[in-house]
Amino acid sequence: MNASVMARLGEGVAWVVLCLAVWVSTLSSITRPELVVGGSAALLSAVAAVGGRVLARGRWTIRPSWLNWFWQLVLTAPVETAAVLWSALRAEQGRTTKMTLPQRERAHVSASRRGLGTLLVSASPGSYVVEEELEQRRLEIHRLGHAAPTTIQVGTDAR
Repeated sequence: MNASVMARLGEGVAWVVLCLAVWVSTLSSITRPELVVGGSAALLSAVAAVGGRVLARGRWTIRPSWLNWFWQLVLTAPVETAAVLWSALRAEQGRTTKMTLPQRERAHVSASRRGLGTLLVSASPGSYVVEEELEQRRLEIHRLGHAAPTTIQVGTDAR
């Protein structure tokens, strides 16, 4: 196998692991059927992600500081879960906010930030990305309850 095929295979494995980890983190108990469904969905997602990137002739550029977003997700998930449950009990309405992304980034870095950021913001219990405004370099995010202070901030590099 050549290096290009190995790189794509490695990227696919990384996507499967990431998607399955996000799936498993939402489960209250891990069962074999859940793992089969999650693994199947993760595999399909990985094929779509790698295939889409290759067809678009894109590339991923992940900055090491962005790995802090995963820890933010782990730390904010319990707080946001409580906020969402509290909001549901009080019948509160959600709201949308805009998150501005850095203006001076190379196109492939900006695309990587938006892709990974959208995945992680949407994986948190209190928010999801509704729309991406490319020209303004903003993400429109729906937030439920008082989850705003704890939602992952992908618009800046955590240091």
